[in-house]
Amino acid sequence: MSLLRAAFILLATTLAAPPGQAGTLEDVHARGVVNCAVAASAPGLSEMQDGKHSGLAIDLCALIAAAVVGRAEAMAIIDVGADDGATALQAGEADILLAPRAWTFSQEVRDGVFLVEPLLTRSRDGAVFGPQVRQGDDSWFVAVRWILALARTSSAPGDEAADALAELGLQHNARQEISVL
Repeated sequence: MSLLRAAFILLATTLAAPPGQAGTLEDVHARGVVNCAVAASAPGLSEMQDGKHSGLAIDLCALIAAAVVGRAEAMAIIDVGADDGATALQAGEADILLAPRAWTFSQEVRDGVFLVEPLLTRSRDGAVFGPQVRQGDDSWFVAVRWILALARTSSAPGDEAADALAELGLQHNARQEISVL
């Protein structure tokens, strides 16, 4: 069995929620919208331009929406302050937090939020930017991590990988939905 096939089988079994227990991935599929909490004002990451949100966090939210829902515009942006992003995530107001904040062991324990993968680090204060999700929602964590990994590849997944993505309800052509990333 190829390593890629084994990885996708593992991904499929991880993303399958136990009967009667829906997670964020299933909620987003049912709702048809990804709720992204972003910093209210973080130049380059999320800012208002001409009455519209723009920046890397917005583009990342669009990528996740394209991969999960099938449309980059299937997202809702929730502006959060520096201290209330984790609260919005834990309260279920947001599906994912895309805002720079400290990444420490005690913060993950205290806030119940996992950093999926650091994408940028601010040297002056050690804050990192990357998708953050609720702890205990393993299928959503794994889905977001694989969306990021697939977004970095320059080629389309092979037939086998595309089939596995379709079984998970993820769109293998998400990069075609947005032009920025």
